[in-house]
Amino acid sequence: MRPAGATAPLLTVAAFLTGPLALLAPLGLAPLLTVVAAGLAVIAGLQRRLPVPSADLAVCLALLCTLALASGLWAVDSGHSLARAGRLVGECVEGLLLVDAGARLTPPERRRVLAALALGLAVLVVLAVADWSVAGGLTRWMHGSRARVSANNRGATVLAITMWPGLVWLWRARGRGLALAGWGVAAVGIAACASESAQLALAVASLGFLIAWRLGRAAAQTMVVLASAAVIAMPLLPFIVPPPMPLAPDRLLKPSAVHRLVIWRFADERIGERPLLGWGLDASRAIPGGEQRVGMPDGAGHLLQLQLMPLHPHNGALQIWLELGAAGAFVGALLTMVATSRLAEPSLDRAVRAAGLAAFTAAAIELSLSYGMWQSWWIAALWLAAFAVQLTVADPIAEP
Repeated sequence: MRPAGATAPLLTVAAFLTGPLALLAPLGLAPLLTVVAAGLAVIAGLQRRLPVPSADLAVCLALLCTLALASGLWAVDSGHSLARAGRLVGECVEGLLLVDAGARLTPPERRRVLAALALGLAVLVVLAVADWSVAGGLTRWMHGSRARVSANNRGATVLAITMWPGLVWLWRARGRGLALAGWGVAAVGIAACASESAQLALAVASLGFLIAWRLGRAAAQTMVVLASAAVIAMPLLPFIVPPPMPLAPDRLLKPSAVHRLVIWRFADERIGERPLLGWGLDASRAIPGGEQRVGMPDGAGHLLQLQLMPLHPHNGALQIWLELGAAGAFVGALLTMVATSRLAEPSLDRAVRAAGLAAFTAAAIELSLSYGMWQSWWIAALWLAAFAVQLTVADPIAEP
């Protein structure tokens, strides 16, 4: 097989594996991205060509990586910050190789990759339902008898953000009816998992899809502004919902929700101590005072002993502010603007735009509530989702 002919099969296999890996071994998404990127680099070398990523995206990622590496100079744990920054550089290069390869695929090749993605996500749903039917037996078999109920959360998250490009492929290949059935199947898979954040992401993303379908390009243009502004304004969040006076009644707040409020308040206080450059990349786990615990009542009146900072703030924008300061928030807002502006192109098909905004919304919900910003499996999942959304732009249709 010629080098150029190996790209599509490699990406097809990777697209299929995304679903099963996300449920059975989600941390394997990071090695999957590395292996695929290495293969793409070899192919590019054999073709004697250099990948040509989008200039604005490459510049934003270069700024982020430069700031991350520089933060090792003032980080509270310099060695850890430098090591994590080095991995971040590699993950950004891997992602750029992936999206560059996706842009070079022909329309038939893109459709085959999307079909493989949809099939892999269907396998994920089957596995999730099977695990639910045996009360987590599959999860315990994979991860040991002490596996937590939340072990399949990551699979639900990946399904919530990558299902939308698969639905676009179903829509184009088999019509709206089958695409709607596909949405229902994905919803069943997410419901079978224990992740309430993924269920919320599905609900909000589905609403976002309908709004984007109705408003078209205006919805994307609005998202460009709102998403970027949210990154900049995120430190105001703890003041909107302070732990002692939550907006929702106590009985509506789960212990995990109360804990989020505590974490966000503590993160905001530490942001105020180093507002310009932060505490260093991935330094949340080493923030002074983060290991301390505070007593907070839950909705049932029980006193909870909650750690002020368990590993990360459970909010991506707050984590950027905490670790990289206002400089990092500015770069994060630029990166968000670049990503969402792709969906405001006037040539995009209405379904593609709506699906892309739904995928972005689902990712934003998860990033705002659940995972650490620099977890390698999560970065790999975001790159794979962005790659899948990119493939849906195979047949652009002008929108009035």
